[in-house]
Amino acid sequence: MSGSGFRRRPTRRSWSIFGAVVMVAVASVVIVGAADATLPGSSFNTTNGSLTSLTLHDWNPAGSPAGNVGPIDPITCPALGAGTNCGVDRTNSSLDNSFAQGPKEDDPAPSVGTGSIPPNKDDLSRFYVNQEKAGGDDYLYLAWERTNTLGSAHMDFEFNQSNTNSANGVTKLRTEGDMLVTFDFGGSGLPVLSLSRWLAAGNGHTASQCEASNTIPCWSALENLTTASEADGSVNNANVVDFNPPGAPRTLAGSVSSNGSVSSTFGEAGINLTDAGVFNPSICQHFGAASLKSRSSGQSFTSTLKDFIAPIPVNISNCGTIKIIKHSDPRGINKAFTFNAPSISGATYSHTLDASNNFTLNDSGNTNSDNAANTQEITNVPGGGPYVFTEALPNVGFALTDITCVSASGDSTFTTDKATGKATVTNLVADDTVTCTYTNQRQLGAIKVTKESIKGNTALAGAKFAITGPNSFSTTLTTGADGSACVGNLPFGTYTVTETQAPSGFVIDNPDPVSAVVNANSTCASGPVVKDFTDTPLTDLLVKATSQASTGGTQSSIKCVDASNADIGNSPVALSNPAQMDATGLNPGTYVCTIVIDP
Repeated sequence: MSGSGFRRRPTRRSWSIFGAVVMVAVASVVIVGAADATLPGSSFNTTNGSLTSLTLHDWNPAGSPAGNVGPIDPITCPALGAGTNCGVDRTNSSLDNSFAQGPKEDDPAPSVGTGSIPPNKDDLSRFYVNQEKAGGDDYLYLAWERTNTLGSAHMDFEFNQSNTNSANGVTKLRTEGDMLVTFDFGGSGLPVLSLSRWLAAGNGHTASQCEASNTIPCWSALENLTTASEADGSVNNANVVDFNPPGAPRTLAGSVSSNGSVSSTFGEAGINLTDAGVFNPSICQHFGAASLKSRSSGQSFTSTLKDFIAPIPVNISNCGTIKIIKHSDPRGINKAFTFNAPSISGATYSHTLDASNNFTLNDSGNTNSDNAANTQEITNVPGGGPYVFTEALPNVGFALTDITCVSASGDSTFTTDKATGKATVTNLVADDTVTCTYTNQRQLGAIKVTKESIKGNTALAGAKFAITGPNSFSTTLTTGADGSACVGNLPFGTYTVTETQAPSGFVIDNPDPVSAVVNANSTCASGPVVKDFTDTPLTDLLVKATSQASTGGTQSSIKCVDASNADIGNSPVALSNPAQMDATGLNPGTYVCTIVIDP
């Protein structure tokens, strides 16, 4: 057996924090010797005191060594500092930072100094974090490494919700419900894992709830994670190899003495956060930073803190995410759509809600991709529901043609209703993302103009029209032989139609712009907005008086007026021979011509 691991049989008692009931146990221990045993439901091996597994996930990269399955989430370690699911510290260096002035775990911002770690103390080199969601449960996996081959290990993994630095500029600001996982191994027997939560001031806590301090704030009384379903852990009792760069491969020393005492430089643990009661399904919790600390000696929680590895960013959460995405059809249309959202305590909306819990999305400029403008992302959503999102209907010029919801894990449930514009997430599973995409097809209309003579309903060809509308739309039409012309694919809105030129021999009856409202889906062939226009035919008038005698004949004058007694044409006012009056383009009406023939 390459590691020393544990399982426990429980006798339970409960405690409450954040409204969650946490069941814990105090019991005798049962050693599990199987190299690839693990927590029920878990796929990660934390019981073999090694970084390698050929059948389960483990810490070494996939295929290193040959056949190793690899971690669940990626692990990337830097030369120093925070990586992806990995934190690296200086070792054997006077520049190594560590806790100073004898701080304890309850100190919110322990003093930090520099100096090499004594040989008989933990000189931490790196730590790892991994996680998975399996069978509806959240699992957390932890590992530590040190340079000193010691017979005991007293490590504390701290998980913070805040990413703000505390007063020492290194550790994170603690907030109500932050989590501490203690890992204690005495050199023989089995590691002991315990859980504590940060009790902040002003939340009704009393000092009797503290593990060590007699004042609030403090870490709550430690609760052993002692059931087979809650946790397991191990240390290496033989040399093991870490294949994670940099400096890989690195041998981590471990041994067993003749009296059975184990010395180790590596330890690992797995915790079922759901069974341990860390996550309450109805309350969203998110830990965004993790750090590793060592205590000086002994299992006592009041022991002095020594070395530490500074916090690294993590994403450990039972929260879900809901995305509402707006697509126009065709994509990229500049149109704002309004939605109503539920008020979710503690959730973060990427688009701010107004006083009525409304927000707007716009697909403008998008083609195949999505961006912040057309996506509402709601994070830190507690599991459960129902959560109802409703698009405001109707949307003039657009028809809601589809609502499609997808669960990333396949475990969350939802319903949609196009008639009401509702998408309801009926049961959001923790750590899942449900994406609901609304598609609204642009509705287009058409405007048809018809032109007839005011006399006899005769269709007129050749009449010209100008049409203007929203977004600087402008076009011209000319009527055909059937007296009509049409323009289609018009977005909904109000347009103006103006006849600009009548056919030859006709006059425009109405030169003023005419309003045409496009508010229904139509084409030139079916259901267009029809605007009828008429033109009046014009008449030319010729009056002429000519003397038959070429000499000594008569002279005449002609005067023509319209109904208002206004002169028309070019009537001569003096006697002449011949006398002629021409008038062109006369509208229908009564005209009077007076002809005077001089004898």
